[in-house]
Amino acid sequence: MLHSTAFSDRILMLPLFQGMCREDFQHISARIRIGFQRLETGKVLAAAGTDVNALHFLLSGALTVTLRLPENGLGFDELCSRQMVIEPEALFGLPTRYQRTYTAAQPSEILSVDKWAVRDLLFHYPTFRINYVNMLSVLRQRSMRHLCRVPSPHAEERFVRFVHALSLYPAGPKSIITTRKVLARQLFITEEKLLALLRHYAAEGLLIHQRGRIEIPALEKLA
Repeated sequence: MLHSTAFSDRILMLPLFQGMCREDFQHISARIRIGFQRLETGKVLAAAGTDVNALHFLLSGALTVTLRLPENGLGFDELCSRQMVIEPEALFGLPTRYQRTYTAAQPSEILSVDKWAVRDLLFHYPTFRINYVNMLSVLRQRSMRHLCRVPSPHAEERFVRFVHALSLYPAGPKSIITTRKVLARQLFITEEKLLALLRHYAAEGLLIHQRGRIEIPALEKLA
């Protein structure tokens, strides 16, 4: 299966393999082990705090991505249903541990490349190396953009920026698990102002808020 034309074409559409030809992929698949698995609903692909020993690619399906920040009294969930690479920035450097937990929200296809094989690809395939550097650069620039923004005087914009800063992808369903007190503190507004904001968004059908949880069906509609 790994050597079929249809499958190789799918792989070559992934961000880290774009720009490579079929001959490159055939050479790679003969040289290194590329793992493929079908992940059943509810099965964990990678858990927060565990070692990153491989690059995982979501080919199809959907993952629930869970972030927990107990020291801040905050949790965040999102549904990712687009092709993605799981935390490429955590494969090398310190610490090499997952920051989030990735669980199959529906049957999903996963491609995996071991860490030593990724190192081999970086050494021997310039296109893969450039794609990897570009991906890390985008992640770094995105992080700095969120960090260096001047705080908005508007509560609505603060809320939207806050959700975007926690998100891997700026669209789709998101869930914030926290109390109004904690969220108001994160946004530097009063609880009364936060409650008025949430009620406004709820009246517009943009979110559902209940005790300890805020559900956002489509983040892109809040922008």
